[in-house]
Amino acid sequence: VELASRRGELLTSLTSVRVLYALLLEPQPGSWTYRDLARLSGASLGAVASVMRVLRQRGHVTHGKSGYRLHRAPELLELWISGYTEHFRPRSEVGRFRAAERDLEAVVNDLVRWAPSARVRWALTGTFAGHVLTRHYRGEHLVLFMEPWSPGYLRKLRWAPAAEGSITVLRTFSPRQLDHDVKVPDRAPGWPVAAPLLVYAELLADGS
Repeated sequence: VELASRRGELLTSLTSVRVLYALLLEPQPGSWTYRDLARLSGASLGAVASVMRVLRQRGHVTHGKSGYRLHRAPELLELWISGYTEHFRPRSEVGRFRAAERDLEAVVNDLVRWAPSARVRWALTGTFAGHVLTRHYRGEHLVLFMEPWSPGYLRKLRWAPAAEGSITVLRTFSPRQLDHDVKVPDRAPGWPVAAPLLVYAELLADGS
């Protein structure tokens, strides 16, 4: 029982968040090696081996001539969401801020114009991203991943720290996190949106 508990904890750790994210983005990773997974996930080679060993023991991963295959993907999704909400999200906030501009769409458009010259990469997540993709509830809280982050950006963006601010900046956990090319509707040109997997997890973490 204790061993099974430790395995369960491993599959919801921050390390597993990184490894499972890489796997879930490519449900048939084929001939990926552990080194490939380490590079794509940002986890160490030893950590990748540990997570993959537990996944194989649980029957979530098999390996044959054609490479790895994932099984029972809905269960893997639940494991990943549990790890995201319990281990990544609570420690991921860079901070909460209030913008001089009250219109959050204008805030996003300011980011679109400013980020390239500052060499900053970012992507919307949470309800705002969900609204861009589906036109459902947008809410009044803008959540985004940003890499890198510097306090010096606040002056340029005209943001101020605020405990109840409407803007939340999150750290990234994976080298691939800002690489996913999500096609957004023409109504939101230039608005980068995180992978639906991340948007969904953030909605659940937010209780939306």
